[in-house]
Amino acid sequence: MSSGLLLSSLFGLLVEIRCALIGLGLKQIGAAAMNRFTATVEYSSGWWVGQLEEDAGVIVQARSVEQLRNEFREALRLFPELTAHPATAHIEITVVGETDGAGSTS
Repeated sequence: MSSGLLLSSLFGLLVEIRCALIGLGLKQIGAAAMNRFTATVEYSSGWWVGQLEEDAGVIVQARSVEQLRNEFREALRLFPELTAHPATAHIEITVVGETDGAGSTS
């Protein structure tokens, strides 16, 4: 077997193992633990913009922090591998930067 073919086979095997481990992890950890997320948010020009720490591809914006939490829950519907229950996801908010004129962050 050539080294290129061997590397390709090993890579494929590693991907399969990773997927299996992720599946096992989700089952063992349980829905409650997997339904907690942390978001880093910043206020700018009248908008709150946030990004999930667990998946940097989940970015949302809203006019208030509470709306931002709802937007995150809505976005999580597009990522079933992150949670099976996006509607009840707990979103912990960490504010970065200045919040002058932002109103409440709770």
